[in-house]
Amino acid sequence: MNKQNIIDLKTIEQKKAGNQSPSSSSSLKSQSQPEIVYSWKAREYEQYTRTKKWYLIGGILMGAVIIGAFWTGNWMMGITFILVVIVGGLYLKKEPRMIEFKIMKKGIEADQVFYSFNNLKSFWIFYGLPQDSYVSIARKKTYFPYLQLPIGDADPVEIRKELLKLLPEKEHKEEITNAIGRLIKF
Repeated sequence: MNKQNIIDLKTIEQKKAGNQSPSSSSSLKSQSQPEIVYSWKAREYEQYTRTKKWYLIGGILMGAVIIGAFWTGNWMMGITFILVVIVGGLYLKKEPRMIEFKIMKKGIEADQVFYSFNNLKSFWIFYGLPQDSYVSIARKKTYFPYLQLPIGDADPVEIRKELLKLLPEKEHKEEITNAIGRLIKF
């Protein structure tokens, strides 16, 4: 008797699903999907071209730091810098992923992570830098206070136009880590 009831329930659900009109299911989908104002794709980071001279200078500097650490008896620092060289080498070989960025009515989505406008303060676009251009978004958090969204081939004027409707524009200072990274091509 239980088995018969289970089968009956399945057929009832199937009949209901078959009788549902296509317009009602599509209206449900459109209500649940966020309204995208503007979207673009860009590489997660700028990949620099490095010469043999760059690798030679970097190797000499890192080697000197490691040898100096062991020479002074600072084993922990020496081991740490060996690990930095290994991880850095792996990072240099890695191809950057293409990430999708979306400006929506209620926030910004970067690499499938949503940031609500309630948690964001302002934005600024760094454009025309020697290598990369990006949108800097100030967050209301004290740790990791800025999001940096690469622009890639997207239109920065269009991004600015759409963000102005949703978030105040306020000049941000470029983080020193970005300037150093660009300088040493890392």
